[in-house]
Amino acid sequence: MSELLQGLADKATEVLEHAGSEIGKVGELGGDAAKGMTHDINTLLPAIRKAGYSIEGLDIDLALNPKFTVICHMESQIAEGERKAVLESIVGSRVSTMAVKALFQLSDVQKGLSVGALVPREVLLEIGLSPALRVRYREQAKT
Repeated sequence: MSELLQGLADKATEVLEHAGSEIGKVGELGGDAAKGMTHDINTLLPAIRKAGYSIEGLDIDLALNPKFTVICHMESQIAEGERKAVLESIVGSRVSTMAVKALFQLSDVQKGLSVGALVPREVLLEIGLSPALRVRYREQAKT
């Protein structure tokens, strides 16, 4: 009976050690993905500025599904020729191209949007497994 219990204990230890090593590998995947995304971010940040936006911050979430959030603000509309030049400068980066096109769409939408006293305060551009673009409209600050 003692040998049976010892055998079960050894097997349980082996299973736990294997599970622990596999969990560690999954955690490393998130880190590898984050490292790979840094090239995209390094390409994207200058393109955002050229697209007429200022960058106010960068949030980095290192998790199983890492995410970079660029916090920006639209400074100016740029002409169609300038838009094409920006897109041509980042043609090798699919992520940057997608993000800049989304910012251009947002610029176009904001031209025709009437939301009373609300003004766009922040644009949150999320780069990760599920990319997203969020705009925060708030009341104009009174001075």
